[in-house]
Amino acid sequence: MTFKTHIIFAESLALPPALYLYLNHTLSLEHLALYGATVAVGSLLPDLDHSRSFISKRVPFIPYLLSLFTHHRGFTHSMQGIIFIGMFLTILVLAKYLPRLLAIGFFVGYVLHIVGDAMTLAGIKNFCCKKGFYLLPKFLRFKTGSKIERFYFFLFSAILLAELSLTHPQFFKYAKELTAHVTLQDIQETLAQSIGDIKRLFFHSINFVNHSR
Repeated sequence: MTFKTHIIFAESLALPPALYLYLNHTLSLEHLALYGATVAVGSLLPDLDHSRSFISKRVPFIPYLLSLFTHHRGFTHSMQGIIFIGMFLTILVLAKYLPRLLAIGFFVGYVLHIVGDAMTLAGIKNFCCKKGFYLLPKFLRFKTGSKIERFYFFLFSAILLAELSLTHPQFFKYAKELTAHVTLQDIQETLAQSIGDIKRLFFHSINFVNHSR
């Protein structure tokens, strides 16, 4: 899957429970937005094992470290990788470096990335115990970047828009008003700040683990 399809696929599946909590006034709009943002980032994290991926080009030092002991769709796309990221996020939450809601968002996005890749022709060849993971029958699988993937992209985009519009009928109006005042520079600054936060969390967690020994 391309990074755009990964994000849309993950959001369309991860948001409904959060939208339900929002409708029942259990989750604020701000927390809903933060959860959605972390799902999006989490849905890209497994591809840190690919030096040319969208996220790797923005966080270059982690892909280099991963390339020393794994390959694309290797450890980060395995059951072991899921367990590792789960433990890593748990440490951050217990150390109070990361709110629990955001950790859930990262984890859900991470898992849904692997589910998405299991829909492709390549699948996940060494998901667990050297066994492959293919979610769909062969005739429904698709090649990354193909016309079939674009169909899935538009399908899940439609599902996501339907979820948002049903939750908040004024969604499109608010989105238009919001984006009217957002510039490309704003987006770049926000992205740079988010990457900086991720780097700091990464190094803080390493220090926490070292001090806990």
